Amino acid sequence: MNQIKCDYCGLELLKNSFLMLPCGYLVCSEHISDIVQSKWCIVCQSHELDIDKFMSMAMNKMVLNESKLKQKTLELNSSYSLLRSIRTDPQSYMSGHFQNLKNQLDLRRSELKQEITRQIDDHYDHLVGDLQENQEKYLKKIESKLKNAELEDIHTEHEYRQEFNIKDRLDFIENKLIDLEKKIKNNNLLKFDLDQYKLFGFSKGTFDIEKIFGQFSMEKLANVKKYECVNSVHVHSNQVFCIDELESGEIVTSSKDKTIKIWDMYTGNCLNTLFGHTNWVLQFIILNRNEIISCSGDGSIRKWNLKSGDCLRAIKKYGHYC
Repeated sequence: MNQIKCDYCGLELLKNSFLMLPCGYLVCSEHISDIVQSKWCIVCQSHELDIDKFMSMAMNKMVLNESKLKQKTLELNSSYSLLRSIRTDPQSYMSGHFQNLKNQLDLRRSELKQEITRQIDDHYDHLVGDLQENQEKYLKKIESKLKNAELEDIHTEHEYRQEFNIKDRLDFIENKLIDLEKKIKNNNLLKFDLDQYKLFGFSKGTFDIEKIFGQFSMEKLANVKKYECVNSVHVHSNQVFCIDELESGEIVTSSKDKTIKIWDMYTGNCLNTLFGHTNWVLQFIILNRNEIISCSGDGSIRKWNLKSGDCLRAIKKYGHYC
């Protein structure tokens, strides 16, 4: 077996595993990274190394390609080995990934349960709070209704004299009956009002707690999600005062830096910058998909074309100009 020694590390290896330097020295193929990174010959250090010339030498090409061939062969055989093991037992191959997904589903189910329970409890507390407020409100109404009501018992048997003649007694009784009927009617009306207050203004059989105190949407519960920030844009060099969305989905912002900007929120790209105000741009309103009106600390109001960035009209507190 023909073996030679590496002129760089002194290791003895087979001849076809060595590389030849332009100066004639032989080195192990494992030193290729040292050769490429070095400006000078790694053995003699007496001349600059021409990497292109070194790589184009036939023997070096052969050695490097043989090394690459071995690596690719090992890589392919490794993939074959993995595929054979999967073919032998595909269930084991799938079970790990399946279990991981199931664990994530179990975790999400637990999170949803906690979220739904929290929402139910919050909604319950809200309903009870509303119920207590209504109880106090109608209790005050009941107290007000009964405060000045005449509720003393009435005794009529001693209210007329025995010497009354029959006609007088009959007139007295008939008038008293009319008065009592009126009072009974008033009391019935009062009792009806009190019953209504007890039911918070609703008649028996029509007391709908969902309608009175709000509904709890199971549809919303079924769509409980975790909300995450999908994009963040550093839009201005100073404080942002106003923000709104165009019909097209683009975002408009105004700032303390005296500018108005139009943004693509999905890409984070600034589509246009409107210059003209000489002080803070405090607010703007969207007129349509192409125009807005802004107001500034410089005392002016400006109308803008969003596409061109042109100021269409400006009005100042001491006059106006175009």
